[in-house]
Amino acid sequence: MNVQSPALEEVNPDIPAYLSLSIQVNRDPFILLILFILVHLFYFPTWNAGFVTDFTGLAWRIETHRFWDFLNSFGFPAIQPILHFFQLIFYKSFGSNGFPWYVIFTTLHIVNGFLVFRVSRRLLRAFQIYQAEVIAFAGALLFLLSPYASEPVTWRVCFNYLLCSQFILFILRHTLRWLESGEWRYQVYSAILLAAALCTFQLALTIPLLTAWLVALWSTRFPAKGLLRVWFRQMLLPQILIIAGYFCLNKMVLGVWVGYYGTAVHLRLVPMEMLANAYQYLAKYLLFARYWEHGAKDALFTVITKNVWLFTGFFILLGLAYLYFYKKLSLPVKVAGWFLLAFFLALAPIANLYFNYLLYIENDRYGYLASVFFSLFLLTLFSTLPRWAGYSLFAIYLSLSAYFLQKTNHIWFDATQIYYSLLNDFRWYDKKEVYVLNLPDNLQGCLLFRDYSSQSLGLKDALQYVQRKPYSGKIWEVAQYNLTSAQDGVKAEWADKQLIVTTFQQWGNWWWRGGIGASAYEKGIFSFEPKGQSHEVRLKQIPTDAVFIYQTGGKWQAIGE
Repeated sequence: MNVQSPALEEVNPDIPAYLSLSIQVNRDPFILLILFILVHLFYFPTWNAGFVTDFTGLAWRIETHRFWDFLNSFGFPAIQPILHFFQLIFYKSFGSNGFPWYVIFTTLHIVNGFLVFRVSRRLLRAFQIYQAEVIAFAGALLFLLSPYASEPVTWRVCFNYLLCSQFILFILRHTLRWLESGEWRYQVYSAILLAAALCTFQLALTIPLLTAWLVALWSTRFPAKGLLRVWFRQMLLPQILIIAGYFCLNKMVLGVWVGYYGTAVHLRLVPMEMLANAYQYLAKYLLFARYWEHGAKDALFTVITKNVWLFTGFFILLGLAYLYFYKKLSLPVKVAGWFLLAFFLALAPIANLYFNYLLYIENDRYGYLASVFFSLFLLTLFSTLPRWAGYSLFAIYLSLSAYFLQKTNHIWFDATQIYYSLLNDFRWYDKKEVYVLNLPDNLQGCLLFRDYSSQSLGLKDALQYVQRKPYSGKIWEVAQYNLTSAQDGVKAEWADKQLIVTTFQQWGNWWWRGGIGASAYEKGIFSFEPKGQSHEVRLKQIPTDAVFIYQTGGKWQAIGE
């Protein structure tokens, strides 16, 4: 069956299609160059950043396993051999040398942006939308310069988000080409890429949803007898079988149907919570709400979570109106509706995970793929306005994105300076025990020495796998805290022979442990109790050959030195 349909927008009917294609192809290298320059202008300050927290866990897995153990993800509870193969090669080749990692991650991001441009241009031209190339280019820019892309592009354990998103974009591209030509090879390419994507990250589970929605949109513009039947047989059915095989493989290898965080997390499907998170993601991207003052954004997200039924009713009515008036809608509005629903579909695998808005950066990686469709939704919607209004709104959004991205990457820069300064300043290798009274957990959301293991490995693993100067003694991470600036720190002193009081020297901090607020606990020879701006450490006995250290800015100090 031939399902060919127009793919090029005839902006000028006097220009033959083949000439329009030639102009398009010749312009693409210039567009890629622009994307390349812009990404590096904003991201170069982060070239040595991102070797924090989970990176040391990755390094431990690689160094304590054999080469071929990438096939079982180095014991990590997920089927991700492709991801771990690349991470293995990178780590063995570069260690924690920042520049090669930076080049790889930014290159993937740039390629993803270029794919966004190519895929959306093809779709928009097929629907004969005026200035399709301009809309596609603007959408790619907004995606690439989104401040919410900073975490996956900079944190060196987020390769899975970049690579899996790239696989998905290629699949959408091949789906469009199959719809245009009917050639079976694009079905084969899509099936291979789906298998690769599933072996990289679970975002790949969105592929059948996205391709189904794309075919549904296409069939309304280019109705062809039997198209949906052929698509189901040739595209969707193979995808369903591959995903079914993936779940069975999880069950056989891992003993659970879903790996990574596990079935208790991924299969915890609470509709109201998932809808609330989806609406919060929309507000986060639409209003740059992560960057609001705390009181304002807390109020916004509280309104959303407490009025889920109201927002759900609104979107149901919006969807029904979209379907009812579909034939009367302009082509840009039709495609904008597709992009909006694709945004929500791309959130499906992560909608039941914790939505974080308290600090910057943290968990922004979850929305990386969805931000593709949000950017294109926004730009396609802008194209329906008068030209001056559309261009003005795009300029405002791009300016805000660029400003917040620069701000976010500056946080990465400051955090990296603190991180390496503290590693360089650690000097108690001759001591049997080191008690760290205030280990930095994060700087405004940018992770530093966070440790979920409860074994006080944050600093010790960083010394071993990043600094390459392992400490052989015992480190006790008594408490962690959030930094609000690069100069934050504490003052620690003996209150009596067995009591140490540690006090913040500025406002805006609180005590953390295991990634959340700290509470009183006992461990080893000491007990810990938070006291607001201070915390107290009471010793059951005075340890020998031990030192109690605390951090201020990028330096360590020891009590008594």
